[in-house]
Amino acid sequence: MMLTTQDQYSLECFDRRNVKSNAFDRALAIYRDTTGGRVKTDASQIVYWAERKSTDFSSAGDYVEVFGLLRDRRVIGFALAFYIPEQKIYVVDHIAITPAARSMTAFDRFCDLIEAHIIRADVDVEYGVAEVSVDMNDVDPLLNAETITRLLQIKGFRVADCGYQTPSADRKAPYRPVTAKLLLRSVASSRISASRLIEIIKAMHNGLYKNWYKPFAQDFEGYCKHLRQIEEFVETQVGNREYVTLLGHPPINDRIEIEDFPSKSIVLLIYFVAALGLTIAVAAVISRLGISLNNAVGGAIVVAICIVTIAALRYENAAKLVRYAIDAFVKVFGRQK
Repeated sequence: MMLTTQDQYSLECFDRRNVKSNAFDRALAIYRDTTGGRVKTDASQIVYWAERKSTDFSSAGDYVEVFGLLRDRRVIGFALAFYIPEQKIYVVDHIAITPAARSMTAFDRFCDLIEAHIIRADVDVEYGVAEVSVDMNDVDPLLNAETITRLLQIKGFRVADCGYQTPSADRKAPYRPVTAKLLLRSVASSRISASRLIEIIKAMHNGLYKNWYKPFAQDFEGYCKHLRQIEEFVETQVGNREYVTLLGHPPINDRIEIEDFPSKSIVLLIYFVAALGLTIAVAAVISRLGISLNNAVGGAIVVAICIVTIAALRYENAAKLVRYAIDAFVKVFGRQK
């Protein structure tokens, strides 16, 4: 006889109607006991916003949600979430699960239930966002930054490949940023334009951090300056890149793969034809200048080589094609690299 068991997971959203319940107290206790680091939000602030209407948080449509994860009707987890319509982003923050109930299944169900909640609410989301502080493991070493990052990557989040900082949770100055990782989830490719990344960060600062900390920060102007400094830091880290790579698990590479190219023989033939055509065209132009045929052909070959070299140096995909053509040449003529 085979015995089986199946746990039933559910999601509860806490607001003004049930913030005084035992379930909310249990969820908040899990958060307090398992979350550490300099970005830990004061539990009294969570209570403050749970007791208030969405319009109290923001007049622009931004809102906060407080979740509890239940297994067999008992609270085992906590999470905060924010929706910022300006950039259509949904930020999940402070995911916590009580140690006795931790498992890949519990984390997986928690994420799936939050996603189902978003779908049922018909919220227009282009990017799911999560911030993972690198010092979050000082209270709970079993649920450290590396573990949370890997779990989120398994659920489809990808790490923005640039330096990042999350704002301070302190009520008073000096406000010190915390080194962190920014994770994004989208159906888009494994990269994001640098300009869009900066827009998302600014939207988070305006729609999440300013709204949340305005009632608590003793120097709100100083706190806003602190946010601007973080934005400038990320802009410096991004530099002049047009796109920022988003790293998944396992690592996802959005660059062109050699295996997707045509067969080596075809590529080699194409290169020979292109090189011959380019040489003839350049030779025709040079010959009109009254230069001898030999010099014209030699100059044409040099110009053709320079054009290919410049393209390879300027464009990464062109460089890959050049390397691929060299590999094709070696293979076709039976030489070793």
